[in-house]
Amino acid sequence: MDGVAVNGLREAERTAVRQKKISFVFQAFRLFHSLSAIENVALGFELRDPALPGRMELARDLLVRFGLGERSSTKSHTKLSPGEKASRGAIARALAGNPPILLADEPTASLGCPGLKKHLSTSRSQVDDDGKENCCCW
Repeated sequence: MDGVAVNGLREAERTAVRQKKISFVFQAFRLFHSLSAIENVALGFELRDPALPGRMELARDLLVRFGLGERSSTKSHTKLSPGEKASRGAIARALAGNPPILLADEPTASLGCPGLKKHLSTSRSQVDDDGKENCCCW
């Protein structure tokens, strides 16, 4: 990765590569239920770079990009539908900090047609505009 053979790295170095370069979207959401949507996404920024200023604004921007701007302060377990939690909220958190690689396990399984179109459009723009590598497992 980036010209470095990761199989030769020590465990701590591989962990740092995963923390900075690879993000995951799990089929079972893995959002923190006690946090709002914006707090869940801001946590993604904090894990990648604890010193990063403006995490809440960056998180809000990601939520808006995924059509969840109006839900940013909503507690994820009470008001967001399964499609919003699994696909949009979890993907927004995974993209926090701009990791170059996104691994997703069935990221659109719980979305309806409009949500699926929005997700695919946003994912395509990340590849085209941001140079991301997306690997989705269906």
